[in-house]
Amino acid sequence: MEQLLRFLMRYGGTFLFVILEVFSLLIVVNQNSFQHASFLSSSNQVAASVLNAESSVTSYFGLETTNRQLAIENTALQNRVALLQGRLELLKDSTHGDLQIAPDQAYHYVSAKVIGNSINKLQNYITLNKGRLDGVKPEMGVVNDQGVVGIVTAVSDHFAAVMSLLNSKSQLSCKIKRTNDFGRLVWNGVDSDFAQLLEVPRHADVRVGDTLITSGFSAIFPEGIPVGIVTQSSRPSASSYYDITAKLTAQFRTLTYVKVIQYQNQEELQTVQKEGEQ
Repeated sequence: MEQLLRFLMRYGGTFLFVILEVFSLLIVVNQNSFQHASFLSSSNQVAASVLNAESSVTSYFGLETTNRQLAIENTALQNRVALLQGRLELLKDSTHGDLQIAPDQAYHYVSAKVIGNSINKLQNYITLNKGRLDGVKPEMGVVNDQGVVGIVTAVSDHFAAVMSLLNSKSQLSCKIKRTNDFGRLVWNGVDSDFAQLLEVPRHADVRVGDTLITSGFSAIFPEGIPVGIVTQSSRPSASSYYDITAKLTAQFRTLTYVKVIQYQNQEELQTVQKEGEQ
């Protein structure tokens, strides 16, 4: 109590001055219409600034939820498109008396979030938050809205490891969209934005700007998924094949959400292909 009295005696004059200043300001604002309007305007601007800042912070932390929801909705739309395409092909075949299940109808997409990713190693892998319990299995293709991302190599109940296209062991069958000439896409470990297309014969017509897409020659990726854009092509005199460099369409530095491709006839097709190679 004694310390409080000493404090008030020491700073009482200051407190009294502040109280009188505030009281005087309130009298001026309330009794003068101009000052009153100015005060309200300033208060509104300050309040608006605070609310705007609060909204920005809230929106930023809400982006994760928004992006996840968009990824789920996009995957659902792609599944719907695949189903409708399959039904359309089915109708086309039925008009010729040949009723069969269209290949596109056998594909289904599972949305997943990237929770681990590397791009600066010779053998890069990606980790997803979906696994065996979500229907993900090894040798399933992984894509995003930009193009091919990689292939699932291992799974647990809740997670999956994906061999990225940025992996020296990765080999992807793809073709030039304009000409249908196909080759094998590999990564030389130099630049995370570019890969090399091998085994395209010299007689092919390859041009800078050509689009590379999946060939559809395996049970991993459907035909026509974007892979890259040709940025360099040359025909060395000592080789029977082109030297082709392509800029990958998928942006591996910013991977967030991807889709795992489930193909219901995958095992059957792989078995037939292996038996045919024997």
